Order: sequence, then C-alpha cells, then structure tokens
Amino acid sequence: LIAVVQKLLRKNPDERYSSAEAVLAALAAEAASEGAGQDRADSGGSGVLRRDLGAPPPSKSLMAPRTAAIAAVLVVVLGAGAFGIREYLRGSRIRWVEKEAVPAIARLINENRRLAARKLYDQAQQYAPASPALFALAEGVAGPPVSFQTSPTGARVYISDYTAAAGDDLAQWQLLGRTPLETSQMPRWGYYRVRTLKEGFAPLNQSYFPVGELSVQLTLQPATSVPQGMVWIPAGAAEAFDQWVDLPGFWMDTYEVTNREFRKFVDGGGYQKPEYWKQPFVKDGKPLSWQQAMEEFRDATRRPGPASWQFGTYPEGTAAMPVGGVSWYEAAAYAEFAGKSLPTWFEWRLAAGFPVYNSEILPLSNFGGKGPTEAGAHRGMAPFGTYDMAGNLSEWVANANGGQRYFLGGSWDEEPYQFHNPNTKDPMARTATTGFRCIRRVTAPPPESLRPLTFKAPPERGRPVDDRTFQIFSDLQAYDKTPIVAKVEQVEDSSPYWRRETVTFPAAYGGERMMAHLFLPRNSVPPYQVVVVFCAFTTTRIQDFEFPYQFFLRAGRAVIFPVFSGTLERGPSPLVLTANQERERALRSPKDLGQTIDYLETRPDIDAQRLGFYG
Repeated sequence: LIAVVQKLLRKNPDERYSSAEAVLAALAAEAASEGAGQDRADSGGSGVLRRDLGAPPPSKSLMAPRTAAIAAVLVVVLGAGAFGIREYLRGSRIRWVEKEAVPAIARLINENRRLAARKLYDQAQQYAPASPALFALAEGVAGPPVSFQTSPTGARVYISDYTAAAGDDLAQWQLLGRTPLETSQMPRWGYYRVRTLKEGFAPLNQSYFPVGELSVQLTLQPATSVPQGMVWIPAGAAEAFDQWVDLPGFWMDTYEVTNREFRKFVDGGGYQKPEYWKQPFVKDGKPLSWQQAMEEFRDATRRPGPASWQFGTYPEGTAAMPVGGVSWYEAAAYAEFAGKSLPTWFEWRLAAGFPVYNSEILPLSNFGGKGPTEAGAHRGMAPFGTYDMAGNLSEWVANANGGQRYFLGGSWDEEPYQFHNPNTKDPMARTATTGFRCIRRVTAPPPESLRPLTFKAPPERGRPVDDRTFQIFSDLQAYDKTPIVAKVEQVEDSSPYWRRETVTFPAAYGGERMMAHLFLPRNSVPPYQVVVVFCAFTTTRIQDFEFPYQFFLRAGRAVIFPVFSGTLERGPSPLVLTANQERERALRSPKDLGQTIDYLETRPDIDAQRLGFYG
C-alpha cells in the first residue's frame, strides 16, 4: 500500500498512475500477492497452495477484513487525489483569470470587441466570481436590455462584433435566439453586426450601437420582392446643415455601380438616347445642347464612355471595380436607364448612418490606399447593409450647390475623416476617384430633400478671454518636469527614405509610460529639424498606418508621432466619452506633447529649437 500511495504522490505526473482503473489494478495485484504469500506460509513454505493439496480455500469471513481495508485505503487515496486535483484546478483557474483572462478582457474592450470580451468574462466569472480585478471590468461588458421584434415572427437573430467582420459562415456568429426575443448579451458602447434570417425572406444585415435600452423593430422582405443587388433602408430622419428631413423607406444599391454594370448602359445605347438625359447641361456657366454634351463624355480613345475607359470598355480585370471617371450627368443618366435614381444628400446620409456612431467603419474601409478595390472587398458595412459608402470612390448625390453638385463619402486617396465631409464640384467633372450608387424609391421623397443646399457661414468668433482666465487654462495643462529616461524599443530600417525608432519614456501623469515613433530622414544630416504630427488615427499600430507625410522626410526633416492617450498603441478610445472623460483626455494631450518635446531636447541629433506642428 505504501508503494501505491507513494506512486500516487509523485511530483512528475508522468510517473503517477494514468487512471483510477490503474490504481485499482495495482491494489488488486498487491492483495493477490499478499494472499499468495499467506498460503505459502500455511503450507510450510513449500510454495504449494493448500487448496492444491485438497484443502478448502480461505474463508470469506477471513478475507472480508482485508478487502474492506483495501477498499477503505482506495477510497481515502482516490478521495485525497480528487480533492488535490480539485484544489489544483481551482488555483490554476484563478491564476488564469488574474494573469490571462483579465488583461485579455481589458484589451478586447479597448479594441471595441465587447462581445468577445463578454464571452471571456462569463467564462472567467465561473472560475473566480469574487475576483476584484474581474469585478472592475463588469461595467465594460454589461448589456442593457435589447429586444428584437420581426414581422413575421420566428426569425433567427445572429450577432457578431463589428470589427470581427463575420462572413456568411454562420459558425462565425453567435445565435441570440428566435424572435420575439430579449437579450442582455450586447454590452453597451459596443458596435455589432446583426444578421436576421427566416426561410423565404431576404436576409437582413444591420449594425447597432446599444447605449441604453433598445427595441428593434424589423420588417422582413419576401425574397422574391427584393430588387437584385439592393438592400432596404427603413424610414428615418437625416440632416443637412442643421435641417432635418423625415424620409420614407427606399431601396439602395448594396455596392457602388461597377464597370460591368455601367457597360450595360453603354452597350444599351445610353449615350445615343436623349430620353435618359433629363437634366439641362451647363459647362463653365454656359448651356450645352445634348449633342455638345455627348462630345464631352468620351473615353481616352474618343469613344462614348467614362474617362477611365478605352475603346468603349473598361480595362481588363476591372469588371468588378466601381466605375469612376463619370460626370454627375452620366451618373444620373445611368440611374434613369436602370429605372432608379441618384440618392439625395438626405437619403445617402440616412443609409450611411449619421450621427457618427459607426466610426468603426473607417479602419475596415478603403482610405489612404493605393487605388480602388473591387466592390465589397472591404468589410466596412453601413448600418443597413450597404458597403463602400466610406472610401473606395466618393459618390455623386442629387443635390446642387449653386452650379455645382455634391459628392459624399470620401475616396481611397483621402483621409478617413472625409467620410463625414461634404464636397462639391462641377457636374461635368469626370475624376477617376468619383463614382456613384443608385436608389429605387417606393414612395416619393419630400420635396425639401431635393432642394439645393448651401454651406452656412461659420459663426463669428467669440471674444478672447482675459489674461487671468488664460492662465487658469494654462495651469491645468502644466506638469512637473522630471528626468527623461527613454528606451528605444524597436528600430525599422527598411525604407530607402527614413529610419524609424520607436521609443518609450515616462508620461507626465499616472505613473504611465508613453511612446513616440520618430522617423529620421536619410537624405540629410543632423541636427534634424522635426515636425510633430497629431492625427486622428484609425489603427492601433504604426506599422498599419499608411504614412502620408513622407514629403516632410523627403525635404530632409524628421517626423515624430507622439502616441497621444487614446491613439495608436494607447488606443483606441471608446466611441463615446463622458464629459469628464473628454476633459481628462483634453488635458492629457498637451502634456503628452510637452513630454515629447522634453524627450526631443535630450537628443543631440535633433534641433529642438526648430519644431513644427502638423495636424
């Protein structure tokens, strides 16, 4: 028994018994061995069992105490082993919660993957329900009551974190249940994709941002009634220059009109049929006849078609690319040909999802790239299931501004904030970065949604504050200067134009360390003049940032990106901040800037008296 127990207690798991059955077999072998030895002793040590000499076997009553003892030891040994295993598992799970789960949950919350954070939180809470570190994260994964009602009922509702960009494989989605349903599994402040499915009806792909209690009412459309390649935009209100307009529901193209689709218009005689061209033509303030206008709408080989085409067709391999190089007039004529319309500013904005709760769309959209991509190649989805409204190509809309027309959404060669900025240009302009998408109305739009729109003049500047008030603001941004102890964490040396050093040094608050990315030019010699860049980053790694400031480096200046609180590797910030959080971040930014300049002053290769700021 001692040998069995000692083997059970060995430190190396591989030296223990592999299973309870193995322990029982060992105990049975010991019992058999002990019984055989006793029989040999009773036979005078001849090694011949008494029963072999015709004697009766040992009495069961004599065997019972021995068997009971073995069983008792087995129970104690296995019970102690089970208790030890339970305690070991409990301790290891608590350590896992504190060391791995809590940091991972915090990271997922910061990445706005709150659904994944909630799933991990629920698992961790089973293991360590009393963990203070876990309790501190509870608010970040708490979900308000959300209800889903569909007409008809019985639809399955699936959910995914927005940034997870779940595809058509339902295994990537979490099933919430069938409608009508209520759930608290959607943490507030998160951004989610929701997919609603029912046999015989078109799938609904939408996104939601539950801040408080939310009641979702969905009308499913029969699959046979959905126009090909379009999604339903439900009724709602949209704004332009502080004026709101209530809109009825309408259909909208899921993607921007592609080269392949526009080719149907060209092959269908679109440039030869005046009935598709409803708007009077104006160029440089002068009217044009229909024949004169058609001479303007030629491709690079003088055939009818977009400016980016040749020989009356699109370049090989670009059929699925959005069509660019079309004027506002050509976009409107195509819409007429297709039995559709160009959206108004208000309809486009309603579909795009304003106000801007959906800034998560920006990192998943085509901004700052090297060219347009095929329709739907990026996973940036607007709230009702349309794609590429942010980036790729900017899009013509119906409304005028004087003699110009609006285009919205930003394009692949612009900064992400252009998603929110309205722009206008001559309707005859045929730039390669502007395309369009169409809508199909079921109900006529309100007349005010079609009217021309003009920018409002900015309000007059307020009166400057006095010196005393300014000093109060200045004091709020002050910090105690301490010795800068910096560390170079990483060096990137692959570019022919610059060398990047990633450095860390103490922040001016909270005992934190902050980071900065310093780009040093190769075509000049130190001491370098340096430009400090502030940017509304949409990525959490400098390696993923499309670097559009190389003109500084090519001109021989250094560039430094301070990692301000809530940006790059210290971000992203929550989508919505409280007033106190906004104030705290506003006070941290100038301190981060000041500490960065203090760091630059420690470097002999930097001319700290010649600083520029770019933002």
